[in-house]
Amino acid sequence: MSGKHPKSFEGAKCKRGLLFRLVSPLLFFAPEVNLAAFEDIFVDEVIRNRTWKVFASNMVDGFSDYITYATILLNANVVYLAIPSVQGPSSSVASMVSMMSMITSLGSIVAGLLLMRWRKTGGEYAEEVCNYLYPKKGSLSRVRRRTEKLAVLYSLPYALLLWA
Repeated sequence: MSGKHPKSFEGAKCKRGLLFRLVSPLLFFAPEVNLAAFEDIFVDEVIRNRTWKVFASNMVDGFSDYITYATILLNANVVYLAIPSVQGPSSSVASMVSMMSMITSLGSIVAGLLLMRWRKTGGEYAEEVCNYLYPKKGSLSRVRRRTEKLAVLYSLPYALLLWA
C-alpha cells in the first residue's frame, strides 16, 4: 500500500494518456512527480481539506521560489543583451539563446503568478478541487485526464524555469 492514507483500491499503475506521456519528458518529468503527489492526496474521490491545504501551500512556496529564480535569470539575460558587443553579427546565436531564455523565464513567472493567484482566490478549498476532478457524470478515464492536466499545469513554472 502506498501513500499516507489507506485506499480501498490498490492496483497497478494507471496507464497515462498519450498527451501526458508526450509532454512529460519535455517538462523534465515534473508532471509525473505532481501526479504521484495528487494520487497520494486524492483518496477514493475524497480530498481531505487539511491535506489539500498543506499540499497547496507547499506548491505556492515552490512557485514563489521559481518566480524568484526566473526573475533573476530574466534580469541576467536583459543585462547580457544590453552589452553593445553582444549585438554584433558574430554573436547572433548567443543573442537568440538569451532571448529564448528570456521568453521561458517570463513564461515561468507568468505561470507561477497565475497559479498562485488561483490558489489565493479560491483554489484553496479541497471541495472545489473535488468538484473539478470528480464531476457528477464523470467516468474514471475523464477523472484521470483531468488529474493529468492539473499535474501538467502545476509543472509549468518549474519546467519553464529549467528551459530558461
